[in-house]
Amino acid sequence: MFFQLPRLAVLFVLLLPLLLGYIVAQRRRRKFALRYASVELVRASKRGRGWRRHIPPFLFLAMFAALIFGLMKPAILVREPSDEGIVIVTLDVSASMWATDMYPSRMEAAKQAAQVFVNELPEKMRIGVVSFSETSYLNQVPTTNRSQVAKAIKKLEPRSGTAIGNGLITSFDAVYGAMGSELPQVDKGIYAPAVIVLLTDGENTDGPPPLEVVDQAITHGIRVYTIGVGSPESVTIKRGNAAIQARLDEDTLKQIAQMTDAKYYNAATEKDLRAVYQNLTTQLVTRIQPHDISFMFIALGFFLGVVALAFSLLWSNRLP
Repeated sequence: MFFQLPRLAVLFVLLLPLLLGYIVAQRRRRKFALRYASVELVRASKRGRGWRRHIPPFLFLAMFAALIFGLMKPAILVREPSDEGIVIVTLDVSASMWATDMYPSRMEAAKQAAQVFVNELPEKMRIGVVSFSETSYLNQVPTTNRSQVAKAIKKLEPRSGTAIGNGLITSFDAVYGAMGSELPQVDKGIYAPAVIVLLTDGENTDGPPPLEVVDQAITHGIRVYTIGVGSPESVTIKRGNAAIQARLDEDTLKQIAQMTDAKYYNAATEKDLRAVYQNLTTQLVTRIQPHDISFMFIALGFFLGVVALAFSLLWSNRLP
């Protein structure tokens, strides 16, 4: 919580005279009671004495304190979905994506699901496309032009190799290029208005290890959502006369997601893949917005005032 008008804290000084005035009044009351003491007067002066008679005045002081807090406009930071930001769709285009365990192939199923995902994102969201095989490519710089994004996705074709680390580096570069100096280093738990959605069906075989480059995402608050296609068990994928060994490295994908405060998803079928992308549209780019909670302190102040008034009338039949 923070205060939008902290300078009004000076008003708390006004509570000091009220507190001192109450203390002085109580001392004078005791002296007066002792000076003119009689049996009846002492009995009368004791009525309403004790700890209860101090409650209404202190409730009134608490009321004024709550109202001052309200005037200072307290606010809390709330994370909420944003319709602006950058999403990098990063797709594995290694040869194993020719596998037909998804219809008509992993590659085509991934492209179709990615296209639906892109179409469901807010219009103001800038979308970039990165692909990786033995190296990585920036197929489309972040843009709001959906037709350009669709063309970039449609042109993707499988090649040899799987360079997940290079794919991440190219994705980071795409974000930096789009945001420039607007992407500062951030503390943990603070996120940039940019995310990467990385899909792969294998393990890193070329380039730097993914876990060695993910620090760039952590430093700048870029979350990396990872999608694993296929099985962590080694499988043989046939393409014509060629046979390709493929194994999904789930551990690495889970670590990437965990280290960047994102999530990992597994998709064994084209239906799973569509469901994953659909789920992602609701939680991607967020922004932190201040929400004013002055009304809570003002309401508390009035409540304390009413309670103080009620106690005072009930116990001593007078105002505090």
